[in-house]
Amino acid sequence: MLLFCVGLTGVAGMLNIANAQNTRHSKNEFSVGLAGGISSLLYKIPEGKIRILPGGSLSFNETFFVGRNFGIRLGAGLHFYETSVDMSGYYNEISTIDEQNEELVFRYRLNKYRERQSMLAVNIPLMLHFRTNDIGYSGSGFYTAFGFQLSVPFYMGYNVSATNIKTTGYYPEHNVEIEQPAFMGIGTFDKAAYKGRYNRPEVNLNACLEFGWKFTLRQRMFLYVGIYGEYGLLKRRTIGRNETQPFIIHNKNEYGEHISIEYTPVLRVFNPAVNSFSTGIKVAFAIAGKNTYKKKTGSVPCPKSFERPRKKSIFD
Repeated sequence: MLLFCVGLTGVAGMLNIANAQNTRHSKNEFSVGLAGGISSLLYKIPEGKIRILPGGSLSFNETFFVGRNFGIRLGAGLHFYETSVDMSGYYNEISTIDEQNEELVFRYRLNKYRERQSMLAVNIPLMLHFRTNDIGYSGSGFYTAFGFQLSVPFYMGYNVSATNIKTTGYYPEHNVEIEQPAFMGIGTFDKAAYKGRYNRPEVNLNACLEFGWKFTLRQRMFLYVGIYGEYGLLKRRTIGRNETQPFIIHNKNEYGEHISIEYTPVLRVFNPAVNSFSTGIKVAFAIAGKNTYKKKTGSVPCPKSFERPRKKSIFD
């Protein structure tokens, strides 16, 4: 039994020496990350086809570890979201008054209308970070992080283009529909394109999950490679909840003559509830702090059950 105890102690000692480099675990890490994949605004409208588009983020985070495995991640990141909507053959009409003070129903049909919406937001994470015991100053292993992000948009805009628009005017009093004159904004108008921005982006709260593998580049320097996902828990609106705006705005001069046609972005026309969604691959470079947690190392004590009973002495 004594030989078994000595052998067990020797094996444990050799394992401790082999893993000496992996027994030190940093108390904090600073990281710079790049993420890319699908990153879009999600909503539903009764017309058109919505397409989710690529996007990504740049983030700066610091993780404060509470023990060797768990930590809290704080920081900030800049995230880009983009979505497009296509409509072809969309028809609608607006009741208005012409320059003769007569009731006029303004009818229009859009051909190959496309709108791209984009948003830039600052995301502030509060996430729980987990790492395996193998990840010390020079080890590699699995990691995961989950929690929430406060998403604060500071820009939300749109880019509109249409091949052409055909408009007509209907006088219900005379039961007559006219296709001209152009100075009234009636006729076929060529391609139009312009940009604008929404002036009421709202703060959102995102649920986040990230997992992957942490590689050691050198002592205290690491490379994180993983998959991430986030989903907005709250709904944004670009105007008031019960508000809507007409799709077509007639720009006229002081004499009531047509100057141009302006399109209202679809998020103001249909006023849907909007949230964000993003998923893809994330790569981050991290530097560990010098302060560490360190496992106690040493020989393994011999179990009491293996101890040789001591003979009584004449002096006992």
